[in-house]
Amino acid sequence: MNRTILIAISIMLALNLFAVYVSETKAEYAIQYLDLPSDTIPMGIIYDNVNTVYVALYWTGQLAVVDVQSLTYELYDIPTWYEGFNGPNPFQLAIDSDGNVWISIRGFRSNPSHYPEDYFHNLVKFVVESRTFEFVSLSVTHGSGTVLYYDNFIWCYGFNDIADYLLKIDSSTNQVVNAYPLSCGYLYYMYGLEDCLWMSDITEGNVYVFNITSNSVVNIISDLDRPLGITSDGNNVFVAENSRNVDVNGAIAKINKTTGQIIERIETEIITNEGPYCVMFDQYSNLWWTDNSFHIGVINTVKTEVFLGKPYCYFMTEIPNNTVWFSCVGSAHIGMVNAPLDMQIDMKILDLNGDGLIDYNDISRVCRAYGSVPEQPKWDADADFNVDNIIDYRDISMVARYFGKKTQL
Repeated sequence: MNRTILIAISIMLALNLFAVYVSETKAEYAIQYLDLPSDTIPMGIIYDNVNTVYVALYWTGQLAVVDVQSLTYELYDIPTWYEGFNGPNPFQLAIDSDGNVWISIRGFRSNPSHYPEDYFHNLVKFVVESRTFEFVSLSVTHGSGTVLYYDNFIWCYGFNDIADYLLKIDSSTNQVVNAYPLSCGYLYYMYGLEDCLWMSDITEGNVYVFNITSNSVVNIISDLDRPLGITSDGNNVFVAENSRNVDVNGAIAKINKTTGQIIERIETEIITNEGPYCVMFDQYSNLWWTDNSFHIGVINTVKTEVFLGKPYCYFMTEIPNNTVWFSCVGSAHIGMVNAPLDMQIDMKILDLNGDGLIDYNDISRVCRAYGSVPEQPKWDADADFNVDNIIDYRDISMVARYFGKKTQL
């Protein structure tokens, strides 16, 4: 059977049966919210890959520990460990291999007139088993808002009156292993990829690539518009450009991970006074973003969806059941939203020959296995996209709907 006829038959099959598929899967997609105490400002949010989401509650100086099944939470006050320092403001979170939560402290609500000689205050460890806090002594005067667990170490940004530093900390002993001097403005976000840390500098408009083997900055990506959140699909790096230009659509810069060259800018299709803030890929390779306004959005190669949320959607984390949780800074809520059902599939699995394009090669392979079940000669487990042990109209509908599409942003 020639290719044209095969494709035509496949698409006709999909069109005839797709109405049934849609009727079975159609649903409304609304954001749900978990109320937090009204005087809190939720910032960093992270899932422990078990059953708990942790949320940094800025202003009230607390850590919220949320059970993802019952949607109930406990609040833990971060104690003040210096006399005269009141109200530590937790900002970003990281989880180490022991499941303990590291909390960056972005200053206090009030400070004494004179700082102690051994002053350090910007990094705290929450020991999950004992539900206690440990304070980490830094080798510089200050730590900042960014913290990351990567390559078995905690990394954070620190500075003093002399220079800026990237701090490398042993997560077991809480000791600073090394402090690497940097020349930067203010590091706001970090992301680990292979043997490098990608770090956004919001004041200078640069992203620094720090190699953890050579312990040096190996690339500087400039010409970015207020870079903040960073993520990767494994092939490229994506940086949220938090532009303050009201005439510019919010954009996400796509950067070659090897050369550091900006490949393109992906529009979020929303114009606000401040653009994308945080970015994240979900399990389906969809790219999620939040902004400094009311929006959270999701993008893949086929479509874009934007949800209108409560004010100031900031940090995100993904938990099972296809749910993205995000902090609503302006309203003391945690938001929860699912990707639309037609985006709840990683298009990479539809690319059966792995050439980056869903084409006749992929659809013909599904057609050859149509109607088969395990143990039959025609059975092809890779073509059973919804893993229901039969290759039927649902599988053909999936591959036919994305026919001709690229599998990566």
